[in-house]
Amino acid sequence: MIEYSEFVSGKDIIVIGPAACVVDDCAGIDVNSYDLICRLNWHWKVPADMIPILGSRTDILYHCFNGDQFSESDIGTWKKRGFRVVARNDLRNIAARNDLRNIAAAHHKRKNWKEKNAKWGVELDYVDGDFFSQCTRHLGTNPSTGVLAIMHLLEMGAGSVSCVGFDFYQSLYWNRSVKNELDYINNKSDHKPKKQFLRFRELMRDHDNFTPIGKLKKMLEVTEK
Repeated sequence: MIEYSEFVSGKDIIVIGPAACVVDDCAGIDVNSYDLICRLNWHWKVPADMIPILGSRTDILYHCFNGDQFSESDIGTWKKRGFRVVARNDLRNIAARNDLRNIAAAHHKRKNWKEKNAKWGVELDYVDGDFFSQCTRHLGTNPSTGVLAIMHLLEMGAGSVSCVGFDFYQSLYWNRSVKNELDYINNKSDHKPKKQFLRFRELMRDHDNFTPIGKLKKMLEVTEK
């Protein structure tokens, strides 16, 4: 398998976010025309009636690997479809490349992860620990999987990174309406969406190859005034 940086280098990539605005954001866009389609966590499961809107492929999957967001059957599907799966740094060694860190955050014991990895036999890419820490410092908070994916793809040399379906938790997920979860993320989690958005806006000013589409584009334009 080629190195991840080589896989994404120079490619035009679209990141499909989880927000409900993704349907409107994708209006008039041919998602399948991008070199690579990147999805997040459990949102790779695109229903048949949504494929014309959200595209049919998943080339890259950034995953937080929280215990409630994937199953063993999911792993089999990823392998069959050839996804490049990228794990957050705090779970970066499921592929036995280094020591697992912050494993309690995913509600699993280290022993269980090692056993499952041996059973799955899947090789993961992962966000480098130093880069993950750098993102956390710049954002002033724990990056969401989507923000981390955008920043990591740019760091890895993507030709361009476009994104749809991002509103920093102003709305529910397009495929899972869990109001309590939205309230938790905004008010109790360590993601701190409002703070993360303001820092993210500052960071993206330096990237001419970053293209927000739809609602996020409007949010960035409003806050620039």
